[in-house]
Amino acid sequence: MNENEINKGNITNSGSSEKSKETVYRDFELLDLDALRKTQKPSENAHKSTQHANAASVPEAKNHLDSPRTPSKVSLQRPKKNIPNKESKVTNIKPDKVVFDSSSSPKKPLFKKKNKQKKEPVEKRVKTYDETSGGSNPIATLSKALIYIASVLLVSFICAYFIIVISNDVFAFVKSDEQVEVVIPEYATLDQIADELYNKQVIKYPKIFVLYTMIRSKDPGKYIAGTYTVSPTQNFDELLSTFVEKKSRSLTEVSVTIPEGYTVDDIIDLFVNEKGIGTREGFIDAIQNGEYDYWFVNELTNTNPNRKYRLEGYLYPDTYYVYKESEETSIINKMLANFHSKFSIEYKQECEKSGMTVDEVINFASLIQMEAKYTTDYSMVSSVFHNRLNSSYYDRKLESCATIQYILPERKERITNDDTLIDNPYNTYRYPGLPPGPISNPTLKAIRAALYPEQSNYYFFVNDIEGNLLFAKTFAEHNANKAKVDAQYENASK
Repeated sequence: MNENEINKGNITNSGSSEKSKETVYRDFELLDLDALRKTQKPSENAHKSTQHANAASVPEAKNHLDSPRTPSKVSLQRPKKNIPNKESKVTNIKPDKVVFDSSSSPKKPLFKKKNKQKKEPVEKRVKTYDETSGGSNPIATLSKALIYIASVLLVSFICAYFIIVISNDVFAFVKSDEQVEVVIPEYATLDQIADELYNKQVIKYPKIFVLYTMIRSKDPGKYIAGTYTVSPTQNFDELLSTFVEKKSRSLTEVSVTIPEGYTVDDIIDLFVNEKGIGTREGFIDAIQNGEYDYWFVNELTNTNPNRKYRLEGYLYPDTYYVYKESEETSIINKMLANFHSKFSIEYKQECEKSGMTVDEVINFASLIQMEAKYTTDYSMVSSVFHNRLNSSYYDRKLESCATIQYILPERKERITNDDTLIDNPYNTYRYPGLPPGPISNPTLKAIRAALYPEQSNYYFFVNDIEGNLLFAKTFAEHNANKAKVDAQYENASK
């Protein structure tokens, strides 16, 4: 097939489809197949003829181009009729710009597939015991539980500590009873008052003082300037009311001094009859039934049923500043707080070493307080009582006149023989051992004397007219001392 014949075929095809205006491109610039046959060897001719025969099958190439991967810019259409030509083996194909010659190039895909990178094999990780068992390692679980419990206990301990410390500051449970002067300036604010009280060591937490006042809505906004005498034993409400202008109800502060050795009845009479504070019924109820958060009060559970007053012995003798309008429980709490501040934990430990309970030591000290007029006689009186309690010869009877005075309606100057015959559990002439409860409210000196008595062989003593004590080892010596005292009274009556 020569060049003219190919051109004729192109003209014929273009005439039949003039509207489509399709262009037929020559395969590799119109190869001359006759010249190619002459130059090839016979074996190669046979091989080439096979290639031309394969190239003549245009539909196969067309099928390859019809694959979905053909780009959108190349328009390939399957021809309606395949017209093979034995001489030229050229098919009239209508691509946009390219016509392939299968004789000159091997069949290759139109688009190269991207080579997928081979993934390196991933080493499979061996799961640990915790992973395979779902984290059910008993040691790890126990450790977590212990850590959690320890954390909860630690947080609880810290919270409890701060609650106790702050409550003590707010309500003045355990604080010093010293008197402090504070100066309130003109137009003082609540913050300035809190700082002044903190600087004078009346309170420990000024921020808590301000917050407590704001929460209770007790900040009047106006305070009276001046110099005031206050005490750390006053709670926040009492401190604040000291500097506030009294409008509808004025609070009257009263100083009350409780002498050493006063009994509960003496204290009640002092407050009610002399100071006009509270009522006798109110004080008795506060002493017998009031709830107070002190360890020594909580220990008063299994006391002698014949005990007269529950808190006898623990209302520490001292000077107290209270308001006439104060409630009885507030006043009793102040005295208990004072005892708590003075009777430290060391005293409690010494009581345990002595083999006595705290209440027994207070009971013992109350006897010493009432029997000895002078503190120099405390330890020797304690020696006599200890000797009697440890003596089977005297049947452990203390024979203390102070216990007789405690049960009498009125105190006497001298006890008679008839008084010693009164049938009362507090009568130590008839009943051995300590009385059912303390008979007064002792001081620390008497408490120390009860814990640390003198070493002696005395079993008797008697007070002379001036309050001095005459000690004796035997009953005969004691009678002689009593005769001396009787003579003093006889001479004084003349």
